[in-house]
Amino acid sequence: MQAPPPVRGASLRGLLALAAVLQLLMAPPGYGASLYKLYRLHISQRGDSYSMRADVHLDATPAEVYAVLVDFKHWTKINPSVRKSRVLKTLGFGTTLVYTQTRMCAVFFCHTLRQVQEITELGPRDIVAVTLPGQSNVKQGSSFWHLEPQDAGTRLIWDATITPRFWIPPLIGPRIIQDELRRQCQNTLAGIEHRVRERRLAAPDSAP
Repeated sequence: MQAPPPVRGASLRGLLALAAVLQLLMAPPGYGASLYKLYRLHISQRGDSYSMRADVHLDATPAEVYAVLVDFKHWTKINPSVRKSRVLKTLGFGTTLVYTQTRMCAVFFCHTLRQVQEITELGPRDIVAVTLPGQSNVKQGSSFWHLEPQDAGTRLIWDATITPRFWIPPLIGPRIIQDELRRQCQNTLAGIEHRVRERRLAAPDSAP
């Protein structure tokens, strides 16, 4: 007697389970204990674009968090997925052109995002970054960070959108991309705190 064909729903569940396992296997090493408190992390999709909004408390002062975010040459120390980060040009008025390469993996394929971003320091608590599509391999991208002092730490609101230019497999692809964005966000938040601790330890050595 011939076995019945597999149930499509069960197949999708199996692929999603496999995706979760592979995401864990491909995850970069952690930074140890992180003290950040995540109030909200929402990832959504609209057409080909993905949006993220994170609301989090970081165990660092706004000045410390800000200093890490604008230390563009060392973004590789915040998130291991950022393979390259360098300043291309300082435009003045608090605006800098920054080139980054970020490795993102989604189950069976990996892709390197290459972006030239125009990053503007709007003030001591606000930073905005806009990807220049003509010099990047994404269709569109932007990020906005807002910092507020809270309980000897920082309340960080981080909004970001990205429209990939590369092919995403249907059905499970969008779900996997959202999971990868969530993982990247959490790694970055932990990395910011880790980088703050590094800078604190290095501060006495840098004194004349």
